[in-house]
Amino acid sequence: MKASGAVPPTPNARVRMFASSVADYEAMSEIFPLSASIVIGGQTRDPADYWRHVMHLALLRKFFCGADQLNLTRVIDSMVDLIVDEQPNQRDHFAGLRDGVRDLAKRTHTIYNVDGEAPRGEAGVAIDDLYGRHLHGDYDRWVRTQSTPAVFTEMALTSWCGDAQHALRLVLQSLELGLEQGSMILH
Repeated sequence: MKASGAVPPTPNARVRMFASSVADYEAMSEIFPLSASIVIGGQTRDPADYWRHVMHLALLRKFFCGADQLNLTRVIDSMVDLIVDEQPNQRDHFAGLRDGVRDLAKRTHTIYNVDGEAPRGEAGVAIDDLYGRHLHGDYDRWVRTQSTPAVFTEMALTSWCGDAQHALRLVLQSLELGLEQGSMILH
């Protein structure tokens, strides 16, 4: 399936779009902050935490999943193209940053194995929940969500969204530092 929407015409345009999208995400995040922990079991669980994580996941996925124009690997490549006065180890920094974010959509802290299904990591559980229950009508993903305990889903959402938010902020900090030092120029 062909990706919808136009491709940014230049690396500069992609990075500007990235900075704008991150500003929007951060504005939302100030109003609806991620919780740093979850309550496992009991009556103290706050359903609002689940919905905050779903909202963050929906906005963060474009930076990590698929062929989106704001996938961080593409953004980082575009940032490298903006370098006009290379600093020592700057390209190595971006290469390491790129490697660090490339597989976040698949990386996991915990393997979830439910009812004989293939084991899934945080991203698999979280994206199944998002696409099977909320954004799309993906039946296979929905079926998997029906057998996944809510605590697994909430643990996966908490972990993946926290990692994704951290990685997104590292990329933005690298851009801001490059612009501040004058090693990168954004028009």
